[in-house]
Amino acid sequence: MASCLLYVVRVLLQPCEHCHRDEDSSEDDEDTAIRWELILWLPCPTSLWLAHLAVAALSLAMAAGQLALGHARTRTLSVNCVLEMAISLPWIVTAVWWPIRDLFVPNFLACWSGKAALDAVLNDMHRATLRNTSALAHQVVVVAGTVCCLVFTA
Repeated sequence: MASCLLYVVRVLLQPCEHCHRDEDSSEDDEDTAIRWELILWLPCPTSLWLAHLAVAALSLAMAAGQLALGHARTRTLSVNCVLEMAISLPWIVTAVWWPIRDLFVPNFLACWSGKAALDAVLNDMHRATLRNTSALAHQVVVVAGTVCCLVFTA
């Protein structure tokens, strides 16, 4: 979730070059073309980049630890493990190769990993309480988490 929070901070700090358009400009201007360089290269302050790098290194270490220390049935690459690595590796590469430091990395996808962790906690809690609590309440929390993830990634 720290990765998602840092993503929101990075988006809020992003300067908007085409937010304000003159009302008298026509729709046929060249400004209507998509400028892919503004989407793929996002300037990021060094302190925020270092925070992203620290979170990515921790996340990658945890995913590698789960692979190395997990049980035989959990050593296979799960979707969450692949997602964590896919989000973390680009940040680690930016530490080695400085010119791509401002490359867009889809950190917002980390919310799905957080939702999977919430699902696992709810399942463990449901098992530990010997089903004394309402399964419906657990399902409502899972659906609310799914809706939040859909809204965040949309």
